[in-house]
Amino acid sequence: MPEVVSRSPEAILDEIELLLTRMRRQLAPPAPAPGLHLTPRETDQIAEALGLGARPTAASMLAAIDRLASVRIGDIRIPFTPGQLAELQHRAAKRGRTVDAEMRAVVARVEDELFYKGG
Repeated sequence: MPEVVSRSPEAILDEIELLLTRMRRQLAPPAPAPGLHLTPRETDQIAEALGLGARPTAASMLAAIDRLASVRIGDIRIPFTPGQLAELQHRAAKRGRTVDAEMRAVVARVEDELFYKGG
């Protein structure tokens, strides 16, 4: 005959809680690592918007974002705010251009203002 062990209700509840915690850990999926997580479809959509090829790397995506989010004149980088980028997108769409082409046009206008092109 098995030996009967007398335990308090609190001890039994503690043991049940411990068992439930162990079971939750085994059944629950692990928490994702901190940071941005993109599905392959989202990655493809971003790559398409940035004008990149299929399956870009993090480095190529960052380089494309940096290229589109600023204008460089020589070694000087001119960053754009989100509102300014939205305005550039609006102007580009109105003119039937890409954002990159619109930014190149901005740089060309600045060059025309700064440098005399005499003939």
